[in-house]
Amino acid sequence: MLNSISKDFSGNMALNEVTCSILTGRVHGLLGPNGAGKSTLMNILAGVLPQSSGVVNWAEGIEPKIGFLPEFAPLYGGMRVIDYLFFIAALKKIYGDSEITRVIELCHLEDVQTRLIENLSRGYRQRVNLAQALLAKPTFLILDEPFIGLDPQSIQDVRNLILSLRGEVTILFSSHQLHEVESICDDLTVMHKGNVLKNGTLSDIVHSVETQSLITITLENSEDDWISLLSQNFSTIDVTIEFRDNATILSISYGKREEFRADIIKLIVDNGGKILEVKKLELSLEDAFEKMLAVV
Repeated sequence: MLNSISKDFSGNMALNEVTCSILTGRVHGLLGPNGAGKSTLMNILAGVLPQSSGVVNWAEGIEPKIGFLPEFAPLYGGMRVIDYLFFIAALKKIYGDSEITRVIELCHLEDVQTRLIENLSRGYRQRVNLAQALLAKPTFLILDEPFIGLDPQSIQDVRNLILSLRGEVTILFSSHQLHEVESICDDLTVMHKGNVLKNGTLSDIVHSVETQSLITITLENSEDDWISLLSQNFSTIDVTIEFRDNATILSISYGKREEFRADIIKLIVDNGGKILEVKKLELSLEDAFEKMLAVV
């Protein structure tokens, strides 16, 4: 979809030949530190900024109906919420009450629709911004930091709204809240200083930087020297032990390309260990993100 997009601000290369695909009907996250180029890329896709070079190829050659929530969205504080939404609707050539009612309900603005925007909390202002982006039922929704200023309940509401639109709307969003990215995204583009570091599904990106496998094995409380036994039989593993709640917990790590789990379990059982649980721990997006930035 994006083919070698670059943006040069008077010698400052904000985007450097960015290429990635944003798949129809999926939730695609942009992840990167400040200055990575995420907002610049979103502004180009929204038509706010022209690219210096490169091409945006829309699916089937048809530009979608775009809804855009910029990071610092302007609002008219002296207008009531409902009047502001009617104003934005008119700019989009939408007339009548039904669409206004739809976005007010979607964004839970019923209780504040007649209040002046300047008197709203930051969280409610963000909801108003989101409502204007949803006017006209966009097929491509661009959300730049949609969780800014929201309380936990509002974050959950926005998360649920995004998930409810999955499959019907293509959604591109950025956020510094990695747990939200992890819970919402199907696909991810990781950026740094205008360049793409990784692009693909969330799980593929996390696994691409994983170098170790980590499992935990919980046993009935045991005084046996499991560390010595495991280390003698598997020279390339690292083992730590913890005693908690009448249980013995072994944390075992080994190389990603090695697979000792079945052999480790057999060794423990053969030596009288009573296993309660075996769990493979996955690398979190936060850990993967730190690993990616550590090598650039």
